[in-house]
Amino acid sequence: IFGHKLFVYRKGTVTPPHAHNHLVSAHFVIEGEIKVRTFNREMDLENSLLISPSKNRIAKIGELITMSDTKENVHWFEGISERSISFDIPIANISPEKTYRQIAGDYNQIFIDPTVSARSDGKIEAPILSFQESLKKFAT
Repeated sequence: IFGHKLFVYRKGTVTPPHAHNHLVSAHFVIEGEIKVRTFNREMDLENSLLISPSKNRIAKIGELITMSDTKENVHWFEGISERSISFDIPIANISPEKTYRQIAGDYNQIFIDPTVSARSDGKIEAPILSFQESLKKFAT
């Protein structure tokens, strides 16, 4: 199952940090610049996801940002330009044999807070947030 989405950001607006279950996705930047933060999902804990930072960079026109169940599953985007646009192609129901402790909510998303302090090994135990909590913390 696949779809297509257009994400339009004003400067400073975000797609809050979240993970997906059984999904691959590719965002193609078609206008402006987008700050991209990605994390590898190491393990599902009782009330959090154990993640490790992967990328923290600015994506420009023509660049592609990808994520999957196995690589950079957690992502967080922020508009840098006055207007930034990415074209997304998500493909769902990938690797249905893979099991997760955390069940994804609407739009197959699990919202988290990766801004908590990292452990001594650099990994982050990112608490799971509701969509409303995520908006309150990260949306402008």
